[in-house]
Amino acid sequence: MLLSFGNSMLLMSSNWHRLMLAMVGLILLFFLWRVPVREIAANAPDTFSN
Repeated sequence: MLLSFGNSMLLMSSNWHRLMLAMVGLILLFFLWRVPVREIAANAPDTFSN
């Protein structure tokens, strides 16, 4: 994600577009950081087997 937004910011000549890309990148980074991760217990029953 960092390389993609970094390359896009280097290619853009407009400061307005660079600012928008930076803001979108920060928002995506925040949402990716806050995504909850569920831990699967080793002794939990398998719900996919019959």
